[in-house]
Amino acid sequence: MGEKNAGLSFITKDTYAQSCKMTPIGFFICAVMSIALSLIFSGRFASVHLEFWLLACISAIIFAVVYAADRFGAEKYVPWITVIAAAVFTLVFRKNVLAGFGAIANDVLSEVSILTGRICLDYAVADTEKVLWAMIPLLTVLITFIYKSISKGKPVYSLGIALIVYCAVATGLYPMGIDIGLLFFGVALCAVLRTGLIGSVNEGFSGKGYYIIILAMCFLLFMGTAYFIESDAERTGRDDISDLVHEKFFHSEINAMPEGNLKDLGAFEKSDAPALQITMQENQKMYLRGVIYEVYDGLSWKKQDNTILSDHEDLFYSLHEAGFYGQSQISAAGKTAEEITPLAMSIKNISACSSHGYYPYGVYTEAVAPEYMGDIVLPPTENIAYLAGSVPEWYALQQSLAVKQDEEDINSYLAAEEAYEKYITEVDLQMTNESWGLFSDRLGESKGMTLSDIRDKIRDYLDKNLTYDESALTQNGGLDFADYTLSQTGCGYNVHYATLATLMLRYYGVPARYVEGYFISQDEAVGYENGETITLTENHAHAWAEYYLPGVGFIPFEVTPGYMDNEEDQIGSDDALGGVVYVSDNLKYAQVQKPEQIEERKQDKMTFSLKPEYLLYALLAVALILLAVILRKRSIFKAAAARINSADNRNAIAMRYGYASALMKTADIPSPEGSEEAMRLNREAIFSLHEMSDDQRQFMDEYAAGVLAVCKNTWTFIQKIRYSLWDCLY
Repeated sequence: MGEKNAGLSFITKDTYAQSCKMTPIGFFICAVMSIALSLIFSGRFASVHLEFWLLACISAIIFAVVYAADRFGAEKYVPWITVIAAAVFTLVFRKNVLAGFGAIANDVLSEVSILTGRICLDYAVADTEKVLWAMIPLLTVLITFIYKSISKGKPVYSLGIALIVYCAVATGLYPMGIDIGLLFFGVALCAVLRTGLIGSVNEGFSGKGYYIIILAMCFLLFMGTAYFIESDAERTGRDDISDLVHEKFFHSEINAMPEGNLKDLGAFEKSDAPALQITMQENQKMYLRGVIYEVYDGLSWKKQDNTILSDHEDLFYSLHEAGFYGQSQISAAGKTAEEITPLAMSIKNISACSSHGYYPYGVYTEAVAPEYMGDIVLPPTENIAYLAGSVPEWYALQQSLAVKQDEEDINSYLAAEEAYEKYITEVDLQMTNESWGLFSDRLGESKGMTLSDIRDKIRDYLDKNLTYDESALTQNGGLDFADYTLSQTGCGYNVHYATLATLMLRYYGVPARYVEGYFISQDEAVGYENGETITLTENHAHAWAEYYLPGVGFIPFEVTPGYMDNEEDQIGSDDALGGVVYVSDNLKYAQVQKPEQIEERKQDKMTFSLKPEYLLYALLAVALILLAVILRKRSIFKAAAARINSADNRNAIAMRYGYASALMKTADIPSPEGSEEAMRLNREAIFSLHEMSDDQRQFMDEYAAGVLAVCKNTWTFIQKIRYSLWDCLY
C-alpha cells in the first residue's frame, strides 16, 4: 500500500486556485506590505508631506474595496477594474494627478542626481500640494497587485514591486531601512505561503509557519539595529562596489599614483611602462589632469560628495546653458578676451587608469560633458583642442580681462565666473580639524596676504621642513597624513608636497584642489618635433596642487623639487611681463576659520547602514539556497521515478497513472486518447488481486509519456521552467 501511496505523491495540491478567501495569514501579509508602502512614501519622498497614518488608512480603504469585490464574485476582473478605475480617476483629475506625480518624480530625480552627480532636470508640472491626488491611483494599483499576489498565490505581482525597490537599494538610490525590510519580509512571506509551509489560503498558521515568522522578525530586528554596531572602520576604506569595479576594469597595477589614498602610503614606484601617447600641434610644458580631488579627510583625497553637488544643481545647469565649464575655464576666458586659434592635441591611453580622460588646463569646451555637476569630471577622450600657454600667460590673461571687463561678452563671462567662484570658495576651502590645527601651530595667524606672498611662504616652508625622497614610507595608520608627514617623517615625494601645498593654500584662504595626472617638462617637450608622438611613462606620473586664479580658473601650483622652473619664480614679480602688477596680487586673502567640530554621524532611525555589496551577497545567498532546494526537489523526483521503474507491474501502473493525473492538472486539455483504458487499468491494478501483464504496464508508460508531450505543447516557457525545476514533474 505504501507503494500505491507513493504514486499519489505526484498529484499536486493547488490550494490557491480553489478559493480566494483571505485567512489571518493573508490579512497579516497584506497589513505588513501596506504599512511598508506607507512608510516608504511618507519617509523617503520629500514632496510627500502626508502622514504615515493617512497613507495607511487610504491603503486600508483600498484593500477593503478590493476584498469586497473579490468576495462578491468579481475576482477574475478585480485587477482590470482597479486599473481602469485608477486610469479614469487620473483622466478626470489629470491636472492634479499629473502635478502630484511630477512632484514624486522630482524626488526620484533628486536622488538620482545625488547618486550619479549628473544634472537631472525637474519636471515643470509638479506641485507638492497635489501629491495626495497622485497617491490615490498609485496606491490603488499597488494594493491590488499585493492582494492578488496573496489571494491567488501569484507572488510575481509582489515580486515585481520588491524588485524595483531592491534595485533602488542595490544601486544606492535609497538606503536600506525598516520600511524596505518590512516590504521584503511581506514578499518573502507571500512566496513562502505559496509553498504551503505556513498554511494556505484556506488555513491559518501551521506549526512551521510560526517558526518561520519568528525567524523573519528576528532578522528584521537584526537589520534594524545593524547601524548601531557598524564600526567607523567598516564605513571607511575603499571596499564599496564602485571601487571594486574601478579596480577590476579601469585600474592597472603599474599605475604610480595612489588615486587619492593616503593611508600607509608606500614609496613612489616609477616605471618605464608606457601610460599615454600624446601629440601636440606645438610642443610645450604640459600638465595633464587625470583626477581632481576636493575633499580631504586626513587619510585620503576624495571627489566632492554628490549630496553637496546636488545642492548646486541649478547653478551648474545655468552655467552650462551659458557655455561656462570649470574644466575649460581658461580657454573660455582666452576666447572671450582675445582672438585665439585653438591648437589640436591627441591623447591615447595605453595603460593609465581608463575611468577618466587626461586634459590640459587650456582644454576647449567641446571636450567636456555638460551633464555633470561640480565641473571636475574629465570623461575619456582622445582628440581635443586646447589653448597654448602656461601660468605666466594665464596671469596676463587675467589682466586682459580686467582691462576689457566693460565689453559685453567679457561682462557676461565674468558674471558666470563670479557665480562659479562663489561655489569654489564654498567647497574648496575645506579642512579637517587636525590639518587646521597643524598649520595654525606651524604657520601662525595670517592678517591678510597677497597671493604672491602666500605662494612664496608655502614654498619657503616646504623647502625648510620637507625633504624630497621617493623611497619615503608613510605608515600613518589612522593618523592624519599631513600631520604625520611633517611631525614624524619630514620627507616625501610629489603626493606629500601636493597635499601639504593644497592644505596650506586653503589655510590662507585660497581655494585649492589636489590633482593627479601626468607631467612633461618644457625641456623634454621641445626635444620632440611638433606633431611627433610622445610616449609618457609612469615616470611622468605626477601629483600637484592647483589654486583658483580669479577670472581665469584653476591653474597648477608646483612645489615639488625637480619640477619647478623659472616661470614659477617670476609669477607675481614686478619683472614679469613688463612690470605688470597682476590683479590677484592686489587681493588680500583672509585666513580660513577653524572648522566646526565634526560630530558623529546622526542617522535616521528608520534607516541603517548597509553596504551595497551586502545586498549582492544576500542575493547570492538566496540564489544558492534556491539552487539547493531545486537540487533537492530533483533528487526526490528522480528517486520517485526510480521507485516506479523498479516496482512490480501492479504498483508501477498505479503510480504511473497518478503521475499522468498530476500532469493533467497543470494544463487545460481534453482527455487524451486512451484515457478510459488507462483509468480502467488503474482501477484494476489497485483493486484486483491478480498480476498485471508487461503489455499493460507498457501501455500505461506510453499513456503517461503521451500526456507529458501534450502538456509540454500547452505550457508556456515560464510554466515549463516551473514544472521542470520547481514542481519537478518531468
